[in-house]
Amino acid sequence: MEFPHENIKTLIYSFEKFKAVYFRVPKAASTSLLISFRKFDNVEKCEEYDESHFKFAFVRNPFDRLASCFRHVIQKGAMQNIQNHPDLHRNMSFSEFVDVIVDIDVDKMDIHFRPQYTFIPEKPDFLGKFENLNEDYKKVCEKIGIKDKENLLHKNKTDKTIFKDYYTKESIEKVFKIYKKDFKLFGYERTINL
Repeated sequence: MEFPHENIKTLIYSFEKFKAVYFRVPKAASTSLLISFRKFDNVEKCEEYDESHFKFAFVRNPFDRLASCFRHVIQKGAMQNIQNHPDLHRNMSFSEFVDVIVDIDVDKMDIHFRPQYTFIPEKPDFLGKFENLNEDYKKVCEKIGIKDKENLLHKNKTDKTIFKDYYTKESIEKVFKIYKKDFKLFGYERTINL
């Protein structure tokens, strides 16, 4: 993987008790993960962390992540969560949404749709996938010494099957252009079966 990237430092969390660091990627079960981990330790945002600690992140298929963002922010009306993007509005279609964000510079994108690699400042010791959320959550717990036998309670869960209905051939190409590095670094396919 090609790290480091100048990232958003405020989305790094430290678990001192377990000597672990979480690089939080929005719209990749990050709220659910933080809620779960806070049952076991006082998880704190940090700007600096001990390099010897176990570092992990969770990522998500860029097609699903962007569709989830659209559904949460545009369709469900969480526009107050989006900063500095006046061209985004509640009544826009998914294609219009993609047309707006394709022209935004990565460093000016809101965290909800910014490429995932920008949140990960170095190669993590473990990279979990949203698509294997419970299995990968348990692997992290085992690695850092958390004894959690429960499955992760996934907050804000969306039915993935509706996401493919958002996409056209044109929007697939534009989304690939925006998230090309995410597709490459994290091993996701650039196709959707329409």
